[in-house]
Amino acid sequence: MRRYTGKTGDAQLLFTIPGIRIPLAVLISTEIDGISRFSSPSKLCSYAGLVPSTHSSGGKTYHGKITLERDRWLRWALVEAVVPASYAYMEIRKTVGCP
Repeated sequence: MRRYTGKTGDAQLLFTIPGIRIPLAVLISTEIDGISRFSSPSKLCSYAGLVPSTHSSGGKTYHGKITLERDRWLRWALVEAVVPASYAYMEIRKTVGCP
């Protein structure tokens, strides 16, 4: 895996984010397969299954649970990275002096 991260700039860049270690960086990089595939951040979020489902009828829009149409491994990797990233964020806030 270390050899793979050296060959892809995406995985190296992901590795700099708190909470994302080598296995998650490689998995996310592999599953996304080039950020240029997505025309907007919302398209990537939708691909990962991190957006709520929507249903429109009669001029009203209803939002439901997150969609099941997703890349299962990408969503898993991003969810796994949330807890360590939130701890890192809280540590940064403490050092800066934010409550």
